[in-house]
Amino acid sequence: MATKKAAEQKEDTKETIFDRLNSGTDKLENIAKQIWLAGLGAYGRSFDEVQNRFEKMNDESQRLFEELVARGEKLQADAEKRLDEGKTDLDSRIEKLKQYAKMPGKTAVNDQLDDINSKLDDINKEIKKKA
Repeated sequence: MATKKAAEQKEDTKETIFDRLNSGTDKLENIAKQIWLAGLGAYGRSFDEVQNRFEKMNDESQRLFEELVARGEKLQADAEKRLDEGKTDLDSRIEKLKQYAKMPGKTAVNDQLDDINSKLDDINKEIKKKA
């Protein structure tokens, strides 16, 4: 009987060692799986962060572009207003000079003023095209 008990103890010992090896392998597989999932999670998190930064940058660049367009429109409107004011002032000065030049004996001056007036009109048209 002693030998039978010793044999049973050896079998119990063998099962325990195999159980320990199997549970150790299971633990290693579990740890490996957790490492893999942690890496995958880190990749997903970094992807989300990059995507969020890209969206913020895109939104900010769109906002900046719209601000620049609005500022450009304002500057163009101001330039056109000043150009119109300058033209009106210039036209009134030219009319005063024409009236002065129309006095008797000033025909050469009238011709010169007409020539200057047409050149100024051409220049004004060129400026408006460029603005």
